[in-house]
Amino acid sequence: MILKVASVIMIASRKSKLPKNMKDILNTAQISKKELSKCYRQILRKICPKMNTNLQPSECISQLCNRLQLNGIVEDKCKEVAESICKGEYLTGRSPFTIAGVAVYMATQIQSENKRNYKEIAVAAQLADATIRNAFKKIYHMRYQIFDKIATREEVDAS
Repeated sequence: MILKVASVIMIASRKSKLPKNMKDILNTAQISKKELSKCYRQILRKICPKMNTNLQPSECISQLCNRLQLNGIVEDKCKEVAESICKGEYLTGRSPFTIAGVAVYMATQIQSENKRNYKEIAVAAQLADATIRNAFKKIYHMRYQIFDKIATREEVDAS
């Protein structure tokens, strides 16, 4: 029963664009990832087989910014950075929470009063800080293209 409830919660959160990290649900329900994934797929096929359940990084950013107590202006910058990263396909194949974490890190670095480090963001995103750090290193050389319409070159260099 708990397995079905957890699966439905996951489906509902994705459908309502308020993503719940699978780790949140696994920890709360105390079930295995394999069991949850299997039940999730079965229910999804029966209820709404054509539903797009792919998370977008911009959907995860609201949750991250809320956990990090960042204001709406910073959240908007983070979403712009995430969209730029996705549009440029700089982190193809990475999880939406990883891309969201990198976007939050990059956006907060150009604002001196809202800076957050890898560790803080990783805790909020429930990822290892090395995950965000390595993804950031992978796209660091593309920072000017990512920030093209979001920040000036001087702001990017100052971060």
